[in-house]
Amino acid sequence: MMSAGITLINYYSTEMEENAFDTGQYGGGIGYEMYHWNDTTSTTPGAKVAAVAPYVINYTRSQFSGMGIFGNFLDNGAFPITRSYWYLATFRNTLKNYYFVGYKSISSDSKIIIACFKKKDDDTKGAYVIYYNTAYNLEVHNISVPVPSNVTSVTHVTTYVPDLIDPTTVPQSVLYASGDVNRTGMVRATHTIVSGVETVTLPTKEQNPYFPLVGPVAAQNINKIGGNATYGANAFYETKLDNDGNTTWVYHEAAALAWNQVEAICDYIEYSDEGKHGTTGDSTTIDATGGFFITDATEFPEYYLFDAVPTTDFNSKVTNLISNVISSDTVDLFWNNNNVEDTAYEVLQSISPETGYSVVDTVTVSAENTDTISGLSPNTTYYFKVIPLRNSDQGQISDYVSAKTLAVVTAPTNLQMSNIGLTGITLSWSGDYTDQTDFISYLIYRAIGTGSYTQIASIKDRTIKTY
Repeated sequence: MMSAGITLINYYSTEMEENAFDTGQYGGGIGYEMYHWNDTTSTTPGAKVAAVAPYVINYTRSQFSGMGIFGNFLDNGAFPITRSYWYLATFRNTLKNYYFVGYKSISSDSKIIIACFKKKDDDTKGAYVIYYNTAYNLEVHNISVPVPSNVTSVTHVTTYVPDLIDPTTVPQSVLYASGDVNRTGMVRATHTIVSGVETVTLPTKEQNPYFPLVGPVAAQNINKIGGNATYGANAFYETKLDNDGNTTWVYHEAAALAWNQVEAICDYIEYSDEGKHGTTGDSTTIDATGGFFITDATEFPEYYLFDAVPTTDFNSKVTNLISNVISSDTVDLFWNNNNVEDTAYEVLQSISPETGYSVVDTVTVSAENTDTISGLSPNTTYYFKVIPLRNSDQGQISDYVSAKTLAVVTAPTNLQMSNIGLTGITLSWSGDYTDQTDFISYLIYRAIGTGSYTQIASIKDRTIKTY
């Protein structure tokens, strides 16, 4: 729902096709399950699923057939209003001018979803949308939901679903117009405009007990020669005698019937008490003293509004953590993270890959995510992790990276000079570096008089002891 095009869904659901009822292989609709939702009052998990199962589409749908948009647009009858319409309308009207800011976790049950919202341009208003992410009528009772510290009460909004008439239960012949076996003359609302102001008057129960049904949607006529006939929103049949005096059935289309039905649904939603109730839901106030409130989570979203901005989960995590050994006591660390909520990073260190980590440094956010760790022991393997911070909130700990500091190499001994001549001398020394894994090279330095030493050679072969 959060990512859906809410306006588009509302628009389409007010122009539902007549063949939305069609459960055939190539039909386009939902069947009649919405009218059997209350066939059972059992709260046993899965009971309602079992109750509507006989009325659910039995064919796999895809692409256009899955969307129910086969047929000409004027075949659309705007009936029924699906159950989902009221949930979408309540969602939109309750959270109008709010925007999504993140999620909040409260337990080990990952199917309990708490979506957090903030009101636009108002730092004192927030909301939760809570539901249980399942499709089997399961629910979780008495969950404790934390709220910001200054919140003492919460407005709880639930969806109200009006009980609409099942069009298949409407008599085949509703005689609002003389002999109108096709239900083409059912009373609609009247619209009058006086001085630019429109007044809408809905039909009374006596005038039309089936409102907002005003046309032949799903009408049946068992007398049709050749079998039953199901009427679309703009279709009806009439009988005539042919030249031989035989009864024939003539199919008619009247586009106005489809548009009449569209208008009736809009009138029902906007002007009837039940329609307005369905778009706004039911509101109650629940106690939130102590920093939390108690509620249930079902597969149907419910809304909780309060006077504060909710704190969302902080799930930032560092990636691509790498190390670079500098010396026997220093290691450089580098990492990637693009979370704009990060304010700093804690660097953790251990001599074991899985346990014993402690914070050794805290680095504020900068253009380059790097840190230098010094004061380490030579020839030792260290393990490092990084945790992002959002002020005092900690994100997720990164995977570890290891680094082994260089060993301290002892200086050569017994340095001797020989073959001293006018233009050169021979140097020799002692030292066994066969097992020195960190050996890189011998560096030869020279100074003249009391001047400073400068490097004059590099010998990478550890077995060479002269120069």
